[in-house]
Amino acid sequence: CCTVDAARAVVDATAADELVFGVFVEGSREQILAVVREAGLSGVQLHGGQGAEEACDWGLPTILAVAATSRAAVERA
Repeated sequence: CCTVDAARAVVDATAADELVFGVFVEGSREQILAVVREAGLSGVQLHGGQGAEEACDWGLPTILAVAATSRAAVERA
């Protein structure tokens, strides 16, 4: 867990051509996008149990973490 200011400091210290992702366990789309804007993040990695449909249409690179409890769980993701 880190603050928006700490995330912004990481972004500011990173070369312009490098991507900086925020890792989010919980939060609404609106809350996450507000942090993305404030911190200047390049993308999001979602770990809150969101489904594949919730990981679409963010307007920026998005990674959806899935629990690989079985082959079927991975295929559903």
